[in-house]
Amino acid sequence: MDEHSPEASQSEIWVPYVDGASNDLVAGAGLVLESPRGVLTNFVLKFVYKVTNNEAEYREIIAERGVARATKVRKLKVKSD
Repeated sequence: MDEHSPEASQSEIWVPYVDGASNDLVAGAGLVLESPRGVLTNFVLKFVYKVTNNEAEYREIIAERGVARATKVRKLKVKSD
């Protein structure tokens, strides 16, 4: 098993960093998921409907839970501004 795969360290804590942004034209959010070994994986969401900055961040946190579940990550420590 690859040492960077979630399955290799599912009992360890993964740290997602989220930030959202919106204006009158577009809204989105970014996620950087850091493995226990320091490997970073980036994700970007673009919303096709109007949301506030905070709503963009909340939706990104919900999305990160889905990513964690899909990759068998069991422990997350969320960091957000």
